Amino acid sequence: MPATMSTLLLDPILKEHIIPLMQKQFQERLGLYNWMMEGSGEEITSKGCKIPAYVQPPASNAWVGEGGLMPEPSVGIDIAMRVRYTRYRRAFQITGDALRQLNSADLVGSVKGLGGQFSRLTDSAQKAINQELYGSGSNVIAIVATSGVDAGNKRLTWTSAAATSTYGAWKTLVGQNYNLINPATGIARIGGGSVPFVLQATSVDRPNRRTTFAVTGLPSDAADGDYLVWQDSYNRGITGLATHVDDSPTFYQGVSRSDYDALKALVIDAGTGPITNALFSRLDLEAMHYHEEDSEDFQYIMPVAQRFQYELLGHTIREIEGLTHQYDGGFKEVSYNGKNFIVDVDAPRDRIYKLRKTSFMKLLAPKGDFRVFDDDGLVLHLASDTNSNGAVTHRDKFNIYFAMDGEFACNRPAVNSVIKNLSYSSNVIGESH
Repeated sequence: MPATMSTLLLDPILKEHIIPLMQKQFQERLGLYNWMMEGSGEEITSKGCKIPAYVQPPASNAWVGEGGLMPEPSVGIDIAMRVRYTRYRRAFQITGDALRQLNSADLVGSVKGLGGQFSRLTDSAQKAINQELYGSGSNVIAIVATSGVDAGNKRLTWTSAAATSTYGAWKTLVGQNYNLINPATGIARIGGGSVPFVLQATSVDRPNRRTTFAVTGLPSDAADGDYLVWQDSYNRGITGLATHVDDSPTFYQGVSRSDYDALKALVIDAGTGPITNALFSRLDLEAMHYHEEDSEDFQYIMPVAQRFQYELLGHTIREIEGLTHQYDGGFKEVSYNGKNFIVDVDAPRDRIYKLRKTSFMKLLAPKGDFRVFDDDGLVLHLASDTNSNGAVTHRDKFNIYFAMDGEFACNRPAVNSVIKNLSYSSNVIGESH
């Protein structure tokens, strides 16, 4: 039977061409991490780091008549705050065959070699830490919304409100293992078992603020208001801005803020109203009552949602060039009083921070900066296992670990400030898909 040679017949013997550059299809932008975590940092040991603070001046004043009594003496108050470091870890596993193939000339250039994998893992780890720098140290990733437990579909719906969490499903990741924490007890949900129930995310629906979990589903005791945290990580995170820039009468770096108002940051509540220039002005002027820092060493940090809201305060720009009228409706930068904003996609959507960089400290334990974990002299750790007889052996797999041992501390919390509870659109930027 006559036949015609076609490209379909050639497919089995044609060599496939692959574009040599691998393109990232998602964002891992860093904002606060790049601004705050640069430099070598200060040293911290397992005993912690002591931060001295002068919190109250002497109170011995009097107007007296001739020959009158001198006032009673008084002394100022010095205290010592103390922080201890946290431990961040990330793991990666690769089979021996895949490891040996990584240096193959047939691989796409940007992922060739183990270094390419290290670069990817570093980017992802720094992104996770960037998000945590806005938290309190609790590692709360999301909060279950009212009527948010859908056991039948193995999914949870998250809040996106200033009073709880503004993130929705933004920080949940496919493949990550999580626990659900009962906020009343601080204990992980167990779902009828005896150990914390582990949820593994299989899909994330940002527009509907939902996360679906694996076949094991949800713990039977899951409830509205529960906290989602990385597995075994509740209250073990790095201390972020939610704690440092706060005026709550809680313990702060080992000292009670209810005892020392000087440790409270300036917090202005917008009452779910929009951002205005008047709020920025109040933030500047109110601060004059609480500290002496009038230098330019500060930075406004805001989320994309507030960058958009602030842009709406601007006026249309018109440029006349001869007889040609040009309309430019966009803004390359927005600023207040000549100070540009750092826009961070991971910042809480209802807050704008004004931070003094010199008041913050990156504290690092010995060999504590973000690194490949090689404390035992190894980068590749051969995976151990047992055979059918129970004897210890190994698999042809390798584990690679990344680590950071440190803390994010503040020696002058009163010089930092925040506008909180700002309104933002119900269709939040960043939840299109």
